[in-house]
Amino acid sequence: MVLATWNVNSVRKRAEAVAEWLHANRPDALCLQETKVVDDDFPAGVFDECGYEVACCGQKTYNGVAIASRHGLGDVRRGLISPDEDNGSPPGSEKYAFKLQFLAALKERAAELAAAGRPVALGGDYNVAPRDEDVYDIEHWGRGQIAVTPPEREAYAGVLAAGYADAQLQLDAAPRSYTWWDYRAGGFRHDRGLRIDHFLVHGARVDALRVDRRARGAPQPSDHAPVIVELGLG
Repeated sequence: MVLATWNVNSVRKRAEAVAEWLHANRPDALCLQETKVVDDDFPAGVFDECGYEVACCGQKTYNGVAIASRHGLGDVRRGLISPDEDNGSPPGSEKYAFKLQFLAALKERAAELAAAGRPVALGGDYNVAPRDEDVYDIEHWGRGQIAVTPPEREAYAGVLAAGYADAQLQLDAAPRSYTWWDYRAGGFRHDRGLRIDHFLVHGARVDALRVDRRARGAPQPSDHAPVIVELGLG
């Protein structure tokens, strides 16, 4: 089974690029973040033409997620706390506190899914770089900055402790497998990135994982690159 996750930073702005990517890569399912569109305006027809069924939970301007599957979708659950909240703001903000609450709720949900005895893959933009090696330069980035603070890392580790493995680290513990690069100051060109998009896996074998840097280097790209994981279920 091949799964992918991609923070597209506006699905309508990049609908054509997403369609091209789906035709070229054909994952069984694709998780999208920062769709930035309410559900009624989600470009579902683009995915239909690619052979994918979509479930979305959107917001105007900010955030929003969706799942696209070639095999149909069932038992879709919208949100762990509230679909109307943000979770990527700096430490000390109300939204930062919500981010930690969200990760705590995700840990509980992850434990429930693991207890059900079936394989599970939790893919998305966690906005957490779990190791110093997942940051191009931890001192330059700043240890008190978003994505690397101890509470965020502890919350991420809590989800893993529910019975999950970080898929990337199952195959390659080396640094520089970044998934996000700032638009400013040539972040991608100079490879000043963070690894903040992850697949957490329970009950499945991780056979392969790659970050599609070509998509990040395309014209008018998202600031994130797609992450593709191949899982063995036997």
